[in-house]
Amino acid sequence: MKKLIFQAIFFASFTAFSAEQEVQFIYYGTEEDYEAYYACSYASDQADIYLKSMGATDIKIDCKGGLRGPYDWHDPLKLVASFNYAPLSQEVEIKSDHLFTACAMNTRMIKEFVKVIPGVSILEKRDKCGHPRNPFYFKLLINR
Repeated sequence: MKKLIFQAIFFASFTAFSAEQEVQFIYYGTEEDYEAYYACSYASDQADIYLKSMGATDIKIDCKGGLRGPYDWHDPLKLVASFNYAPLSQEVEIKSDHLFTACAMNTRMIKEFVKVIPGVSILEKRDKCGHPRNPFYFKLLINR
């Protein structure tokens, strides 16, 4: 009986912290000094990486627009991600790839996710994007 009560309390406390969340991200591709457009496949892959690093599970991503077609047709990139999250306490570093950083889109996406996901805060950042290939860096604290 004691074991059953413990299991019920453990399950109730875990489900109390797990919640479904949704985040929307729109990227128009225009920056102060340049324009840069990206395909939904790239944005979806990046979103999946960032959400997992912030402790998200059961991630579902829908993306529309972006760069498409052989003639560089583009629309605003519209990404919607739904996911769950559970209790987690850790520091996470996210940094750009040295070959292809897509600085402005990635830094905006990370900041938007941090605003929406409970218990995630930015400890350090390097997010100046004067060029699409500028490197970026975030150190996040996840505490929930």
